[in-house]
Amino acid sequence: MAVAITYGPLVCAGTYLVQRHALPARVILAALPLGIAIAAFLWINEFPDRRADEKAGKRTLVVRLGAARASAYFTALVAATWTGIALLPLSGLSRGVWLGAIGLPFSVAAARRLGASAQTTREIIPAQKWTLLWFVLLSLGESLGLVLAR
Repeated sequence: MAVAITYGPLVCAGTYLVQRHALPARVILAALPLGIAIAAFLWINEFPDRRADEKAGKRTLVVRLGAARASAYFTALVAATWTGIALLPLSGLSRGVWLGAIGLPFSVAAARRLGASAQTTREIIPAQKWTLLWFVLLSLGESLGLVLAR
């Protein structure tokens, strides 16, 4: 999970650095919520494999925590992402980043579905799709908001 949380900011920061030859802290801060959302996407994709991983001796976090606790952690990742987006303007970024909230309904739907059906792969599949849609819309909305604020 830590890899995903750092990967999103690393890609954004690296792209910015190559193009602008500078790396302000606000760039890294703007990318952190996206990194958390990507971590949530990777997290939810662990659920369908949970039983097979357990039988094979793979000790993934979802296996170690169990479905119920792991789904609560997913909800925490959702909450952390949206808290980060809400607080970004305090770091000097435009409130345009809030356009990323276009993905909010999908993240809430995914968290609810996973919380209610973490044991049933068939029921998790829509939540996986919503999580993908969430982080793509978050990225597009946040980026658009930053561009329009210029």
